[in-house]
Amino acid sequence: MIFAIEEINRSESLLPNVSIGYRIYDTCGSRLSTMSAVMGLMNGQAFGAGYICNGESPLHAIIGESESSATVILSRTTGPFKIPVISHSASCECLSNRKDYPSVFRTMASDYHQSRALASIVKHLGWSWVGAVNSDNEYGNYGMAIFLKTAQENGICVEYSVKFYRTEPEKLQKVVDIIRKSTAKVIIAFLSLPEMGLLTDQLSIQNITGFQMIGVKSWITVKSLITPNSFRVLEGSLGFAVKKINVEGFADYVLKEFWNTAFPCSRSEGIFSQYALSCSRYKELLLLKNYNEDVPEQRYASYVYKAVYAVANSLHSLLKCKEKEGCEKGLTIQPQQIVEAVKKANFTIKTGDRVWFDSTGGAVAQYDIINWQQDSDGSAQFKSVGYYDASLPPHQRFVLNTENIIWAGGQLEPMSVCSESCPPGTRKAAQKGKPVCCYDCITCAEGEISNETDSNNCKQCPGEYWSNAEKNKCVLKAVEFLSFTEVMGIVLVFFSLLGVGLTVMVAILFYRKKNTPIIKANNSELSFLLLFSLTLCFLCSLTFIGRPTEWSCFWSVLGYIGLLAVLCFILAFLARTLPDNFNEAKFITFNHTNPALAALAESVSLQYPMKLNPCKRHRDLVSIADFFNINVSKEATKQVIKEELYGELVKAGILVAPEGVVEDESESVVKATGLDSIPNMDPRDSGSDPSLAIKLRELDLQLTQQECEAQRIKLRVIEAEQEWDSERHRFELEALRLRSRPTPSPRARLPQSPQTRDSNSSATVPIVDSVQTPNDSSSDLPVESDFDVSKNIRFVPPFREAEVDSYFTAFERVAAKLQWPKDIWALLLQCNLSCLP
Repeated sequence: MIFAIEEINRSESLLPNVSIGYRIYDTCGSRLSTMSAVMGLMNGQAFGAGYICNGESPLHAIIGESESSATVILSRTTGPFKIPVISHSASCECLSNRKDYPSVFRTMASDYHQSRALASIVKHLGWSWVGAVNSDNEYGNYGMAIFLKTAQENGICVEYSVKFYRTEPEKLQKVVDIIRKSTAKVIIAFLSLPEMGLLTDQLSIQNITGFQMIGVKSWITVKSLITPNSFRVLEGSLGFAVKKINVEGFADYVLKEFWNTAFPCSRSEGIFSQYALSCSRYKELLLLKNYNEDVPEQRYASYVYKAVYAVANSLHSLLKCKEKEGCEKGLTIQPQQIVEAVKKANFTIKTGDRVWFDSTGGAVAQYDIINWQQDSDGSAQFKSVGYYDASLPPHQRFVLNTENIIWAGGQLEPMSVCSESCPPGTRKAAQKGKPVCCYDCITCAEGEISNETDSNNCKQCPGEYWSNAEKNKCVLKAVEFLSFTEVMGIVLVFFSLLGVGLTVMVAILFYRKKNTPIIKANNSELSFLLLFSLTLCFLCSLTFIGRPTEWSCFWSVLGYIGLLAVLCFILAFLARTLPDNFNEAKFITFNHTNPALAALAESVSLQYPMKLNPCKRHRDLVSIADFFNINVSKEATKQVIKEELYGELVKAGILVAPEGVVEDESESVVKATGLDSIPNMDPRDSGSDPSLAIKLRELDLQLTQQECEAQRIKLRVIEAEQEWDSERHRFELEALRLRSRPTPSPRARLPQSPQTRDSNSSATVPIVDSVQTPNDSSSDLPVESDFDVSKNIRFVPPFREAEVDSYFTAFERVAAKLQWPKDIWALLLQCNLSCLP
């Protein structure tokens, strides 16, 4: 600050004929010292009479404080006086509230950005299971709250979140114990410098190492934390530090002032002999006089420099200063005017950085990502491995060079997850009672796959596909069939041909002996027909060997069954005049005709467009309805059956409703166009597949099951009603039984607990006397009656929320039957309702 003020006072362009004065207070990190310093400033104790000119305020601005908590105290005290407070280090998000802190400004960005940057680095490195420790002050509490919210939004789970303050050793010990027992390998340390030092000491003393520390700007570049013991804990730490800005001339100024102040013998002017004796002791230190490598690590110096220049530029504009003419004299500047001028400040310092304040009084967020590394000589170094710049587009804000990072303990990159990633072929299943980051990996079921890591669900393969062995890909189902080269196929062919051969031999034998009496008596025509049919049966089994084809699966079976049906029909026609005992051909015909029709209907429905228009006959419509398991009235007219059939097919998704067809909540209603205007529909065009009939049957089965479930619910309701009626009758009978039992005392007693009855079995609680009126339904009872609530409470009907009205009706009926006094009714209801869960 002194360097900046002296530079401004020497400047001929900024406040040319005006000098800036200052007074510096060291609060030593104490809130009490901060309050004392503020009171001294506000009371004017630090200024003599000569400092007050022209009635102006002796204090125009305050540069500070370093910590957020102290800045809160400072700003609350100076707030009523509108004195601007410009902090170079306080970054608590709470100070962004312009309603509570209207005159607070910061050349430092708010912790809102730092907390979100912490979540970004955790997510970027693939850590989903972390621990969190923060200082129990404004800086730590606000910063950690933003981090926890952002972490939750990014799927990061926090195993523990604890806090302590520098004056609370008991809490510090609890924090250390939690860290020791935790499973998370990454710790978010949102701590102020004093708390971080205490935590590091305890972890080092108890030899708790191997944790990857993620730090914040308050301690990540502080060299005083580096000791031989603490480096075992903090080696490989990652964190965000404020951007390093080198101010020209500042390093030389610091070195000169330091050596001239701490070691007066280093001065070249003056009489050297008076320091000769003392200088001999610092001979070795004087060799380091030109060492300035640690000055650039004073990162906050540039932010103090910006704060001083913000005040100077505001005064420059208020005093209407011009470079050659100077500033106007006689102007009175109040602190409130400087507050308004700082809000509008927008200038560039000599380093090229632009200084301005946003609507919250803060600056743009710019951080370096620092990694604690050890050089070959064993010294610790703060190496930059990336950056976070909120002024850049979102996809360019965060850059991290992981190949340059040295991890905790010098090991490989740590893995900090509650559960390992689920590979393809599995899905995540949350563990009960644990965060979402803790889960088990469940293998996908047969026919399901997951082709990505950490999949939440498995996907069902299409109908003609199946999951592979790894359950990460759907593959075509393997067509398994009986081959002619397999043992089973050879055996089947052998027996099939053997059967055909034997049958043909018998047929040849019958043919050669057809004129013999035995063959004639055995009905040779029928025998040849049976032998022919038996030959076809043996040959039919051969169609099931080899790769399935359309000919072998639809037409061979259909042709065989159809041929048998035709032959049986011919025989039935020829034998139509025979008595019923000798005429079984018609039954055989019926048995063969039904499967033939079913196979024909299925093959046609799967290969040709389905048409309802050609169904002109009544029985055709009935056959189609039976095939799709649609219940229609067979006595109804053909038009009614058409409408019912069409409506059910539309609802099942087999047909698409054309214009003129309206579907309400319960059924499809055919309008004026009628069924004859229905266009031809192909099941394949509407998304059906070869298993259409099976799907329709499964749907029908599901509907049947739902109807059965509805019936079961209805039966349970009826049983409940019957149980209620039984209870009511039991109460009424008990009431009739008690009507004739007189009681001698006029006092009512409440039910007592078992403990009370044990301790004083004769004690009663008087509640109210029974008062009879002429109109009371219980006027026939004597006035001197005793009503015991404990004995009668069990006759109060149980309360049912779903039947409130009927419950009070039943209660009045029981009360009237038992002749309970009306002034006791409320007590009985209260006792009954208070027992509800």
